[in-house]
Amino acid sequence: MFNDGVGVVVFTIVVAIAVSDGQGGVDFAHIAELFVVEAIGGAVLGLITGWIAYRAMATMDEYTLEILISLGIVAATYAIALRLHLSGPIAVVVTGLLLGNRGKLVGMS
Repeated sequence: MFNDGVGVVVFTIVVAIAVSDGQGGVDFAHIAELFVVEAIGGAVLGLITGWIAYRAMATMDEYTLEILISLGIVAATYAIALRLHLSGPIAVVVTGLLLGNRGKLVGMS
């Protein structure tokens, strides 16, 4: 999934280059900024939302609610990433990795 997320970021950069008016609107600094904002921003968002879901799951011992939280947090993370112009796939993957590794050991019943 990280490969797909990076592919989406690279596609966004290529589209930004293609729609530039050819008057020097896109340079290397702009491309690097786009990549950092999309990829790193998506990963940070995924860590934040994954941590929030993990903390919510750690406070309860009801597996059906834990499943609903994990499904809801994925949809919410993707929606927030789209709203903030971040990489949704990278954000969701990071959230899933946090919940699947750390959350499974400590937070889930």
